[in-house]
Amino acid sequence: MRILIFLMPIIAFAGGSGHGSPSDLISSFVNVAILGALLLWKVGPVAKEHFLSKSEEVEKVMNRAQAKAKEADALMKTQTDKLENADSEIARLEQNAKAQIDTFKTEYEKDVDQRIANLKTDAEAKIAAEKKSLSNSVNQLLVDKVVNKSKETIKSDKGLAKKSSDTLLEAL
Repeated sequence: MRILIFLMPIIAFAGGSGHGSPSDLISSFVNVAILGALLLWKVGPVAKEHFLSKSEEVEKVMNRAQAKAKEADALMKTQTDKLENADSEIARLEQNAKAQIDTFKTEYEKDVDQRIANLKTDAEAKIAAEKKSLSNSVNQLLVDKVVNKSKETIKSDKGLAKKSSDTLLEAL
């Protein structure tokens, strides 16, 4: 565009006074062609290299974008699958939890029943032991009382004391 603006005055005054002919533009065309050739010769390789590097950068960016898009699609698909299966997963987790609760409940009930049975057995054994101990204590007290009463009776009656002494000596 700048070149066209630059060439406008030259083209306008090329005809001199009057109407210009196409042959007046030949020298300007040759000058522009030489300028274009020089520009292509000097700037061409630099511009070509610049555009090649830019195209390689764009290609790399596009490849990275495609890879990221594939990753995002895969992630989106997995998340979508998870969301689609969320209801069934929730139902499965609820069933597992219910089964675990039922199992725990039955095991706990069995454990409590076993503890109750063990406590009953222990309590019965303890009661029997205490009953036996009390019975032995009562029997010992009765024996002690009978012995003490017998001693008193034998000590107070002289005939009985002699008779018991004789019976004891005969037994030995």
